[in-house]
Amino acid sequence: MNLLKTSNRVVETLSNIGAVAGSVGIVILMLLATAGAIGRKLGHPVPNSLEACETIMFASVFLGMAFVALQGGHINVTLFTQRLSPRVQTIMDAGVLLLAAAVFGLLTWSSWGLAWKWFLIREVRLGAFPWPIWPFRFLFVVGMGLIALQLLFSVVTLVRKALGREA
Repeated sequence: MNLLKTSNRVVETLSNIGAVAGSVGIVILMLLATAGAIGRKLGHPVPNSLEACETIMFASVFLGMAFVALQGGHINVTLFTQRLSPRVQTIMDAGVLLLAAAVFGLLTWSSWGLAWKWFLIREVRLGAFPWPIWPFRFLFVVGMGLIALQLLFSVVTLVRKALGREA
């Protein structure tokens, strides 16, 4: 069980790091968008601000998703399950999280191949100067992998709770 707890702590730490990285990205995005708007107004636009904002926003969203899963912050509709016993609700929650983990696992696996392909061709977006997009593709893979792992650990926690063991 120590390996499970240690692995869970590692994934939680990585989820927290992803949230911090995503938050820093949002601050950079805000500053860059503001500088771009002011620069355009003054006749001196910031080169590639649109391209940078697009890729930073993309990375920020997906890096923060595992943290949201860690906090249990994703949408949860309980209209049909609220009258069920807590144990049945826990089992149903675990099943849904397992399905979500499988979907995010498939997204991780399939996006890895695409990210590698774009790495090999050094994908760029053309603007005032070529803006590399391929590094941000790998951040998507990292974000999807983190949320898949976080959801799996949430499933383990819920199953242990349903079985009456420590959570």
